[in-house]
Amino acid sequence: MDNHRTDIKAASSHHSGTRLISEEDLASVGLQNNPNLSPSSRDSNDSSGTATSDSGSGNFIYLIASVLAVVMIVMISMGKPIGSESSDDPVGSYSSPGISEQNLSSHNSSWIAPEGEFQLQATFDKAISLISGYEVGEKLDSFGFLTPQAIVEVLGKASSGEATYSTSQSTPFLIRLDYRSKEASIDILLEELGASYKISSLSFQHLKSEKFADKNGSLTKDDFANIQVGMPYLDLLNTVGIPDDVYVSGLSGYGEAPTFTYRLSDSHSVLIHFDSQRKVKDIQSKEEAATPASSTSTAQ
Repeated sequence: MDNHRTDIKAASSHHSGTRLISEEDLASVGLQNNPNLSPSSRDSNDSSGTATSDSGSGNFIYLIASVLAVVMIVMISMGKPIGSESSDDPVGSYSSPGISEQNLSSHNSSWIAPEGEFQLQATFDKAISLISGYEVGEKLDSFGFLTPQAIVEVLGKASSGEATYSTSQSTPFLIRLDYRSKEASIDILLEELGASYKISSLSFQHLKSEKFADKNGSLTKDDFANIQVGMPYLDLLNTVGIPDDVYVSGLSGYGEAPTFTYRLSDSHSVLIHFDSQRKVKDIQSKEEAATPASSTSTAQ
């Protein structure tokens, strides 16, 4: 070849004759052979790309394994092995961060009657004695502070219950005792206060009395015509008998007043509230199926 020109000839429409296309011409249009793109070089590059891909896959697998290891360490440190459930928790227990609840039964509490042996023998007279100042019999002098055992001594063993614990304490800070039969019920919630407990809420329904009449279901509004604001609590019981439902909350001594609900012969009820002196504070008539906006009016 002369002056490194090829023997390829190209015709030109602008010039007569012919001229040779040089390697420089081929390079100008990108067709010159590039030694860096030889088959052996391309094979080498392909191998390098494969190695890089394999290295990336290895790094990804290592990352996943590291994350799983961290998760396992955290769960084990929390005392909850992966894929396992604790078999040490008593049946019926529940736990959440900082709080655990345990259902009480005769198997784990002396306050609960054995299954099938519960009998609700408590009367209105005994249940009302748990409210300081409203006793109609023996006075407990508890000032609202009662242990679960003291309640059992008054009402007997409960049919069921629940204890709520804080993870930082070995004694429950809330205790619920339920007394339930087909005819009546008593629900008590105790809240820990110092070395003892106070009644946080108390409700009971359909109990009988040894001293006062039970006229619920046969009462009419006319029976409450002589019930006036300021009437003493015991005078109310002597006039219309015991209520069908009693509810009080926040007991911590004297001053907390219960709400009495009397069931009339029609679809109405009469609600009576008391002041801190255990005297009638107000009287309301309520229709059982009425809406809240139209359910209450002053009894005549």
